[in-house]
Amino acid sequence: MRLAIAAAACGAAAAVTRAALISITERSPGTGGSVKHARQGRLGLLGRFPATPAGAVAARQLTYWFKDPATVRGWS
Repeated sequence: MRLAIAAAACGAAAAVTRAALISITERSPGTGGSVKHARQGRLGLLGRFPATPAGAVAARQLTYWFKDPATVRGWS
């Protein structure tokens, strides 16, 4: 019985989290705040990843890794 309740609670938490993330990541840019536009040709890794929320996160994370001296030092 406890296992079923715990599983149901985890499933409900996962469903709420997924719905919130979808709501946040699929919001159109014009729905709030200001949108900054990048200059042509200066996108860096952002220009090499797909134009999706996941692509933006991946490009940002790799940019941080490449700029972090501790990470780069670990490669040598």
